[in-house]
Amino acid sequence: MSLRIVLIRTFIGGFFTVVALASQAQEGIVPLGPGHLPQRLQGNWQVGLCVLDGHSWLRFHNLETHETHTLSRIQRGWGGRQDEQSGRWIVPHVNASGLHWNQDLLRYQDQPERTYLLRTVNVANPVIFRGQGDEGYGLFANNCVTFVRDAWDFYAGEYFRLLPPHLPQRLRSVVIATPAPHPYQPPQRTQRTAVQPAGYGAPLLQR
Repeated sequence: MSLRIVLIRTFIGGFFTVVALASQAQEGIVPLGPGHLPQRLQGNWQVGLCVLDGHSWLRFHNLETHETHTLSRIQRGWGGRQDEQSGRWIVPHVNASGLHWNQDLLRYQDQPERTYLLRTVNVANPVIFRGQGDEGYGLFANNCVTFVRDAWDFYAGEYFRLLPPHLPQRLRSVVIATPAPHPYQPPQRTQRTAVQPAGYGAPLLQR
């Protein structure tokens, strides 16, 4: 289905949200909700810690193929994207609270990575971190901030101490104010890689 046909159907039928999703799926971006996440990614990936606009998420970027995915904990009725000019929702809100795969990839696909990517770490064949489970969301715990904080500790061994309330802006400030370990020496029980500020590479090891 071409973009032209999508736009025509949108205009005639008014099903903007559904058609927008069909168009995005054509580009290879498929959002998945709680219970449908992959268990592991194969290959060499750069895991990124991202914060922007009152939200935090993880980004997985394949170092060979440049395939990209995102993961975050989102509350039901949030996570959409609205066209600034028309006011229409070009990315719908999620319909279930919990972990969502590629929702933020759709939401922020036009946003320059320098505005949200704060830390990166390279991981081979990464297991997908689930924290307190696929489902659920809490305002003061088990939210997007605590999930990303704990996930970053899982992948990179770097834990950011945050005072409640756990807000994205607070996480962003703490991350920016904390120098990245360089080089990073993981504990012997782990096989993580060196933590780097965004934009720097690191050797790859199994996680």
